[in-house]
Amino acid sequence: MSITVLIPAHNEEEIIQKSIESIFEQSLVPHQVIVISDNSNDNTVKIALEMKKKYNEKLIVYETINNKTKKAGALNQVLNNFTIDDFVLVMDADTVLDKNALKEAMKTFNHDNTIGAVCSKAGLLPYEGNSKWEKFLWHLQHLEYATFDSYRVETLNKVKVCHGMCTLFRTKALRSAKYFRKVWLNADIGYFDEHNLVEDLELTTCIAQNWGTTVNLKMKAYTEVPTSLRELWIQRTRWFRGGIDCLKTHGINKITKYEFFGHMLFILKLILTFLIWAMTINIYFTTGITFIMSWPVFFLLGLGLYNSIYRTQYIENINKWDIIIRLLIIPETLYYWFNSFALIKSYYMVIFNIKQKW
Repeated sequence: MSITVLIPAHNEEEIIQKSIESIFEQSLVPHQVIVISDNSNDNTVKIALEMKKKYNEKLIVYETINNKTKKAGALNQVLNNFTIDDFVLVMDADTVLDKNALKEAMKTFNHDNTIGAVCSKAGLLPYEGNSKWEKFLWHLQHLEYATFDSYRVETLNKVKVCHGMCTLFRTKALRSAKYFRKVWLNADIGYFDEHNLVEDLELTTCIAQNWGTTVNLKMKAYTEVPTSLRELWIQRTRWFRGGIDCLKTHGINKITKYEFFGHMLFILKLILTFLIWAMTINIYFTTGITFIMSWPVFFLLGLGLYNSIYRTQYIENINKWDIIIRLLIIPETLYYWFNSFALIKSYYMVIFNIKQKW
């Protein structure tokens, strides 16, 4: 069984060499690697072409033609115009793989022929800057990505999103996504949905109709993350907006019903939180009595802390700052509300049909 690796890249001159090298240093070397430069105006193509001298025909450098639909459009151009192997690895250009990533992924497929996609552990590349604030944001995401991994393990073979960072697909499963959209959604839009901001979630939703979608934590990949609130806000509103758009497109089915339920719970929790604060403020101003912590409140806080501590087992290369931030509770609570406000903003943008930036 042979593997084709697709690396869509837009202005990734700082890391593209490491990404390509991490592929060719695999214990299971792929048949071909295609770097897809999408409207790059830096040295991404130049660096990739220079590396082609070393890897010869195994490395193909492709520049997209008139692509206006970002990553999904770039991937569709290659999938429609190149001969692809039995398995396709799609990875972000700002991602570096562990040397055994492909080998471990193939173990998953060899063990279960009902699996259509397997994603990697969501690791982070080390932060190399000097800013304490950026380091703090990096640690919050370090904890968060490990939590994502824990949820994937708990929904094994029914993973909600096989992430774009690094996922290996059966080519048959990719084709099944095209067929599903054509038959059930009356949409002939290629392998990746070019109209969705989170093409990996939408693709997973399609594949999961007929195949298993899973994670292998021994398949390790490491990526860069935003280190400013502005970049993080743009990323999260894009994620949430794309997720809501996916639900609008697919409606309620055997895969999306859990996501619909999750949104209902979030809205209910938001309403209850608002009511509790409103009642507390009203009681204070009318009686002067402040809110008193009772045993149910302590119980819920303790339950949340236990859940957080339990999930620390999924954190790779954990250090003292990860532990301190988790035990303090407040930083992750504030981070939760940051994400919650990003989700609320996404609801607003969907309701009023406001275009979301990539």
